[in-house]
Amino acid sequence: MTKNNIISSTLLASALTLSSVGASTLSANQQIKKNRVSLNIATILHKRGLDKDAAYNISNNFIDDEELFAKKINNLEEGCSILTRDEILNYLSKAALHKRSVKLDSYQYLVGMVYDIKQKQLNRETLDQLNNIATINS
Repeated sequence: MTKNNIISSTLLASALTLSSVGASTLSANQQIKKNRVSLNIATILHKRGLDKDAAYNISNNFIDDEELFAKKINNLEEGCSILTRDEILNYLSKAALHKRSVKLDSYQYLVGMVYDIKQKQLNRETLDQLNNIATINS
């Protein structure tokens, strides 16, 4: 009887562990699809009047490594107190449309980007934040 209890307990523990791993994987996959940068850029371009297929084509050709690019954008969003994700994505959609390269690991590029978005001089705190972001992203 003890062997049956041990086997039952082991099976129950395994089932509980595997079900939680499966649920977290499913949740992570849904989050990734929701936050895909290329999809967000394509949606913005489509809302601005581009054909849906053309918008997806432009956004897919714009980004080489989706995961790395998303991490750099998240670093920018979290590290720069004056930018929002929508502002970043709008800027990136314009860059994609005009086929401009984006260097989220360059301090000079980030300063120019934030200046273009905000249209005002950046204070010392923001410049320090951008310097930290460029270091993290490189």
